Amino acid sequence: MSFSKRVRSFFLLPKKKLNWWVSNWRESKEFRKQLIAVVLGFGIAGLVWGGALYWSYHNSDASFISPFILDGGALPLAIFGGLGLGYAFLKDNKKKFLFLILLGIPVWILAFLIPVIFTEWLWTASGIIFPIFWIIGYPFKVDIVNFLIINPSLRVGTIWLEFLFTFLVVSIFYSFFSKKSSKLKLILIPPIWVAIFAIISPIIGNLIGFYLFHSLLLSYLLTFLLISLSFALSLFKEIKYEKS
Repeated sequence: MSFSKRVRSFFLLPKKKLNWWVSNWRESKEFRKQLIAVVLGFGIAGLVWGGALYWSYHNSDASFISPFILDGGALPLAIFGGLGLGYAFLKDNKKKFLFLILLGIPVWILAFLIPVIFTEWLWTASGIIFPIFWIIGYPFKVDIVNFLIINPSLRVGTIWLEFLFTFLVVSIFYSFFSKKSSKLKLILIPPIWVAIFAIISPIIGNLIGFYLFHSLLLSYLLTFLLISLSFALSLFKEIKYEKS
């Protein structure tokens, strides 16, 4: 198998496997319930996260604002995300369901705190993508790197590696609740998708929220909704998917 095919297979991109989503949605009522529960849980958490950041920092004069806040970010992700995940996969095991929520809170808090210690280094290392955006934006005289930041100075895409390590910690925790024998994809794929959407989401949030609808609040909500859903959907897929 060629390298490109291996990469596509690792991320579940082939058309045959993408049909897994469609066929299961149409044929399985349980699949629909589980997917809706996970999407709702992390979707609500993402909106709370974005809203909390907006109300806390939209008038801030700080030159660097980190999105990794505990009360408005880690807690709603642990609680709402945990509720959605627990209802989808652990509703018949109340003990594990409870552990998922109660243990999830300190895990999410640690996941938000640990990478912050290395913010300066991760921010510098995240800059490896900047030349790509400079090259893409140069013909149009647009600095795309500016779209990775949400006004006034909320860093999102410019610290994508911080998102990667934060959600890697959480993925490791959630992997303990999975019955799958091989958990490598479950641990690695969700944080990789989060890192990708940490770059994509602020661009979408800025374009739609700030430039199209002239709403900074909408920029915040869209950005963190997309980031949360990227984690939710990739996590759901890795837990649920079984090769036929």
